Amino acid sequence: MRLEPLSLEHAADFHAVLAAPEFADRLLWVTEAPPKKLEETESWIRRAMAVEDPLFFAVVDRATGCCGGRQSLMRITPQHGVIEIGFIVWGPSIARTRLATEAFFLHARHAFDDLGYRRFEWKCDDANEASKAAALRFGFQFEGLFRKHMHVRGRDRDTAWFSILDMEWPTLRAEFERWLAPDNFDANGAQRSALRASAVSRLGASPQLAAAPTPALLLDPARLERNARRLSERLNGYGVPLRLHAKTAKCMPALRIAAGGTLQRATVSTLHEAEALFRHGVRDLLYAVGIAPQKLDQVQEMRARGADLKLILDSPTTARAVAAAGRQARAVPALIEVDSDGCRAGVAPDGAALLDTASALVEGGGMLLGVLTHAGGSYAGRSPEQHRAMAQRERDAAVLAAERLRAAGHAISIVSIGSTPTASFGQDFRGVTEVRAGVHLFMDLVMVGLGVCSLDDLALSVLTTVIGHQPDRGLLVVDAGWTALSADRGTATHAIDQGYGMACSEDGTPLPELVVLATNQEHGLIGRRDQAVWDLSAFPVGTRLRILPNHACATATMHAEYLVLGAEPGTVQAVWPRF
Repeated sequence: MRLEPLSLEHAADFHAVLAAPEFADRLLWVTEAPPKKLEETESWIRRAMAVEDPLFFAVVDRATGCCGGRQSLMRITPQHGVIEIGFIVWGPSIARTRLATEAFFLHARHAFDDLGYRRFEWKCDDANEASKAAALRFGFQFEGLFRKHMHVRGRDRDTAWFSILDMEWPTLRAEFERWLAPDNFDANGAQRSALRASAVSRLGASPQLAAAPTPALLLDPARLERNARRLSERLNGYGVPLRLHAKTAKCMPALRIAAGGTLQRATVSTLHEAEALFRHGVRDLLYAVGIAPQKLDQVQEMRARGADLKLILDSPTTARAVAAAGRQARAVPALIEVDSDGCRAGVAPDGAALLDTASALVEGGGMLLGVLTHAGGSYAGRSPEQHRAMAQRERDAAVLAAERLRAAGHAISIVSIGSTPTASFGQDFRGVTEVRAGVHLFMDLVMVGLGVCSLDDLALSVLTTVIGHQPDRGLLVVDAGWTALSADRGTATHAIDQGYGMACSEDGTPLPELVVLATNQEHGLIGRRDQAVWDLSAFPVGTRLRILPNHACATATMHAEYLVLGAEPGTVQAVWPRF
């Protein structure tokens, strides 16, 4: 492709881009309302040609000679060496293709190599998750948020700021040149290896794991995909859909892999998660934690913006609060949480509180959709037989509650159950409309101890460095404490206690006799699981190890991002932020 000054010669092609039906959603982020007629597009181009900042360029496909989009260089400040790429509109033939990456690269190279600028900027609406993801993919560093920075098309806009600096450009340029090289694409145009600009911007010219600072959270995407596919295929065999739980991953690239492409619905544990997913275009959201009445205003505000956000509750008091919130605006759909095992919240499936809660909600004008339960007691199982029994108990409790509500005249459309152990071993899903699970994406040592998975399924680990020795005590001191591993001791009651995590070599090979025996805020102490004194010389200071987590959810939440491992050993292909 090539970039050339935008002119009236491009008007017809560019107007066709704006008019493409599949492009309508992207135009929501354009700061000015898009032209509806060709004459309006021509008039806009004339105005754009008359100014020097921004400088608009047409993105032209060399193969067809057609203009497939536009972009600009703007806020051009030569005295400070700062320039921004913006007003990007890439049509369907450009967006998410090799051409988009090349179009970006040409302007970045021009800014740094031809003009000698010090700083290249990217700014976008903070609600435009696709644009933010593109910035990170291209190697920009996120710098912060300007709140209510603009008022655009009738609404306030928070602006996310990103930059690449001149000192970072040489390594990024080499990565773009590697990726854009013809031999990186097969005869069908598919890439042979991924663009690693995000990893390059963090780790340097060669995004090797050895360059990563520790502690760091590592993600094996192949194991993630395999784990996700295994459970999805299992549930598909029973004809019941999976509603992914986002609380473990908290990362759109990971969740998209888990969903097989497009994430359409999800479970969340916080309204922050709900907001993040909604900004990514996920409308069907189930907030699977009992609602605090003080949060109902935020719930209503999200629903007013188009989020199909559903709540759960387990008492007449909460039901009346939800119903009252609905009377002030619009009814909020809710499910009644059922206690299937005596381990957490919820009403008994056969008790009076179930019907009392339903009556309080409906009589107050609320909207009852169904029932939900989570078999937290499944974490006490130690065999497939026990998991199957708990899965049956979970299913029976939810279905019984739904049947009682229907007999009382309530229209119940959702019967939601789920935990990773019961989803993995359940054999009876009659009457169930969805299954929820989340930790299955990563697995962890708790799941290994429960017999749900093997060590080869664990997709998460924490990279750490040996920073000291305690030879008299037989301990390695590492720079991963509870701020990196969490303080979860979920395997303490298992047949094999994994301490605060099992050690592995830097390449991920398990060292089953070595575990993290103790943690402080920034220090971990690794020793033999029998706590015997041993020769530490095989692990000199500077040695890099990985720690397999007890609880993937708790460990992941200690980190802001994943270093995503590449297909080649010892490489990092990307850096994925967590929300």
